[in-house]
Amino acid sequence: MAMTKQVLRWLAVVPGALLAGVIVMFPVHWVAMGIHHFGAGEPIITTEDGRGLLQSLPLESLERFGCALFVPGAIIVTGARIAPRFHFVTAALLTVFLVGLMSFSFVQLRSTGMHIEDSPFRMVITAILWLVSVGLALSYARGLDKGA
Repeated sequence: MAMTKQVLRWLAVVPGALLAGVIVMFPVHWVAMGIHHFGAGEPIITTEDGRGLLQSLPLESLERFGCALFVPGAIIVTGARIAPRFHFVTAALLTVFLVGLMSFSFVQLRSTGMHIEDSPFRMVITAILWLVSVGLALSYARGLDKGA
């Protein structure tokens, strides 16, 4: 019985992790909408029209930054939590899977003639947020192994 449970948990790692990534996108969208329309508390830095720094970002950028910060980490952490053992190795493999999936997507888009029309600044910020998310998730998974 215990062996069957472990096998089922291993089979659920990737689907569960990807489902967590999709689920996290909903609150990120709602929070981005809220910040964009209502602000995020009392702003320290304001624009000429009195809007806060986050509120003055375009909604698409705000949502993209939120997804870059939370979705990869949610995928990696959830996959590591579902795995019955080897949490850090599972997290590292999910990271490789995500990087491979993103690389494959970029190659496929490029081969069809599409290209990214995004500012270099937004791409750099997105990449930095991805790295922060992945780093924190791997650190969390490492802690799971040490605590187990």
